[in-house]
Amino acid sequence: MKRILVVLVTLAMLATTCFTVAFADDYDMYLYGYNRTGVCICTQCTLRATPSTNGTSVGRLRNGETCYIVGQYGNDWFMVGLGDGSYGFVKAGLVKADPMWIVLTKYTYLYATPWDTGDFGGLRNGEQSGRAMLVLGQRGSYYAVQCREGTAGTSFVHTWDVGSYSNGANLYVCAEQVDLLDSPSGTKVTTADRFTIVTVDSMSGDYYHVVVNAGTAEETSGWVLSRFIHPVIN
Repeated sequence: MKRILVVLVTLAMLATTCFTVAFADDYDMYLYGYNRTGVCICTQCTLRATPSTNGTSVGRLRNGETCYIVGQYGNDWFMVGLGDGSYGFVKAGLVKADPMWIVLTKYTYLYATPWDTGDFGGLRNGEQSGRAMLVLGQRGSYYAVQCREGTAGTSFVHTWDVGSYSNGANLYVCAEQVDLLDSPSGTKVTTADRFTIVTVDSMSGDYYHVVVNAGTAEETSGWVLSRFIHPVIN
């Protein structure tokens, strides 16, 4: 029975690979394989069967959802793969490739625009501390960031306000709400929300073992697919 299962899984993987390559050949794309991930940064984006706004809709990505970037068509379109094995094209500007995250170490002003105005250094639209933020890009001395669950709005923070975070290189952030499992491909233990900061203490294949609220009374842990979490850069 195990041998039959292995054969079936292998055949399914080969079929997916052949489909992806054939799909790419039709559009003269550059293929990345499964080495790149992306995060939807708009409220919702449509996956299409062809790299065109007139292409048939084959699915959707919501803000914060992750995907594999398996190919690129010109400068305007990514071919993406989802966790259920489906594929489609999405406008490149709607997905942040190779996402990077920062964690604020102090109360920091969020600005509506990436430039100074008057004595306040910008228009302040909120203050955050100890929060994870998705870096969309950099404009001069500002990072453009997303920092709130369920919204696609952009704020700006001064780069000099982003200090070094003390927990070191094993710090990661959940790109979307994820289930923590009791083992790789196992049973759900609990759920971690988007922007949750976790530490990674081990890995097995495509899964990381993460710890939430390490060293506190609320500490919990579990296994999560690696594409759902991304390292903190500061």
